[in-house]
Amino acid sequence: MLKHTVEYSREHGQRTLKKYLRYNEKEINFNTVTVYRDREVKVDVGASSNFDLIRYGKVMFDCRKGQTFWNCETESNINNQYVIKGHETLSPQNTDIGYLQASKYNANAMLRRAEIVYNLEMDVNGDRGMIKLQTPTHAIDIPQVRITRKGPTEFEIYTESGSRGRIYAHVKTGDYDKLLKIQITEIPEPFELHLENSLTDGKQKSTAELTLGPLGQKRTYGIENEIEGEGERFRALRLTLKRPKRVIKIQLLRPARNKYALSILPNVGGGRLPTVAEMTYQKTTNGYHWEGSFSDQALKTPLKAKIVHKKDVRDRYNYRLDWQTEFAYSDEPDKLFSNSLHLHRSVVPSTRRQRSAITRGERDDNVRFVVELKSVHLASNLNTRLWTKVDRSLIGEAAIPVHATFGLETRNLQRQPVEYSLEMRTDAVKFTEIQLKSPSSLLKARIDKTSDNHYKVGIYENSERPSIVGELNLNDNGPVFEYRDERSQEVKLHASAQKLNDYEGKIDVWHSEASKKIQDALLSLQVKEGNVWKSEIYIRPTMESEIVKKAEEAISKTDEFQRCAFMRDTFLPIFSSHKQIANDVATAMDRVIKEWTKEHR
Repeated sequence: MLKHTVEYSREHGQRTLKKYLRYNEKEINFNTVTVYRDREVKVDVGASSNFDLIRYGKVMFDCRKGQTFWNCETESNINNQYVIKGHETLSPQNTDIGYLQASKYNANAMLRRAEIVYNLEMDVNGDRGMIKLQTPTHAIDIPQVRITRKGPTEFEIYTESGSRGRIYAHVKTGDYDKLLKIQITEIPEPFELHLENSLTDGKQKSTAELTLGPLGQKRTYGIENEIEGEGERFRALRLTLKRPKRVIKIQLLRPARNKYALSILPNVGGGRLPTVAEMTYQKTTNGYHWEGSFSDQALKTPLKAKIVHKKDVRDRYNYRLDWQTEFAYSDEPDKLFSNSLHLHRSVVPSTRRQRSAITRGERDDNVRFVVELKSVHLASNLNTRLWTKVDRSLIGEAAIPVHATFGLETRNLQRQPVEYSLEMRTDAVKFTEIQLKSPSSLLKARIDKTSDNHYKVGIYENSERPSIVGELNLNDNGPVFEYRDERSQEVKLHASAQKLNDYEGKIDVWHSEASKKIQDALLSLQVKEGNVWKSEIYIRPTMESEIVKKAEEAISKTDEFQRCAFMRDTFLPIFSSHKQIANDVATAMDRVIKEWTKEHR
């Protein structure tokens, strides 16, 4: 079974794209939310599936402009095993920076809870001060330290060597330039704590680092974040996560108003190049144009997607809407997966009203609807066009579809073009015609009204002459319907309901074989004195077994439904195409995930 759904919405600067794909027992969900507006930018991309390799993935950035500073949250998650979260809340008076990294077997909170693990209390008054420090294993209490003023909002703190350890601190307390860098050595677990926050020329920089063994091995844990803005507009976010074994660098750039780029480097100085995702959105006078790409050194060619929407609205009665999507995952042209949807509604003025309707711009009674869907992926033999066209006219007080066509053009498993169509025509008064066309046959049924009480029915099979003809007569004493084989002139069915007089009536059903009448059923009704009803019913004895036999034949044919040409030509190319695309993309992404996993070991 194949199920594929796509939902897209855009409201107040937020764009949401949801995509669901299921093939047999395998399924995958993509959810993307983007927000681009002044004072706020957000990118939230998530995916979930029941594949063993990757069951869950998420990358999220959310930055909002406060009165002075940008405040951000970030998260990346792969299978709930490799998790990185961070947040930053800043004001001229306070700095709150958080960083959490989780792995498969343990979770360590660093810097976000540094006040618990390393509890620091500092009191500075003039050129005197005191320091209290609680480390995981020691308590340090230095009642007097030396203060050296470097400026109105900057000073340094010193202590001499001693049993309590050596302390050096550099402090800045400006509203837009804060720094606390304290180094404590000559204790069993020496460390350096670096907290910094500055805002200069639209660039906001924050640092929170803890270095163990600052004069020796220098094992550094921390986060460095730089946000660049232009007035109320977001321009760039550069995030660096530091660990002793590797440094991870993440960048969200806005090189133009309508362009964003997300770059992730899993190990600065390592062997991998950054993984980059780019997106461009352009609003046009009659729609929008969106393009996105995903590149990684493990991919032979970047994954690229494009969505184009156009609309042409003359008035509420005449408009056309077009959507076009493309997905490229290979440099081979025949592997381009493209889809298009076209909707068109137009008024078709009648001859007598054409000039006046155009002049006044009024609604006309004749309306045409056109819907066309195309899907092409030549590498997997997918080249399908599905369309509907309906012409509607106002006849009397009712709006009647006088001409409707439903069609399908595709390629069969032998890669030959085939076409199926169902067409209906009527004038709602004198005739109705239905035609079914396939590559191997043409079937048509037509009903003509020859008079108020007389109708002719013809069924055509690959011929301009009817193979079966029938007549319906609505007589004064009851209706009579009969159809026969045109070649043999055998009556296939005769059915009539007649009122013989005010007290008698009958229903008669029969057919003929070899010009011999065979009674199938007969029902006679009489009304006697005293309003007593008398009825006689005759049903041919073998009729019940014949009905059962025909029903069994119909049921047995349904078992072959999936093997009929229409089902095979229509759905198998779609199934096989989506399966091949999913396998190709999964194979390509498998290499990316394996390299990323190897890099993080």
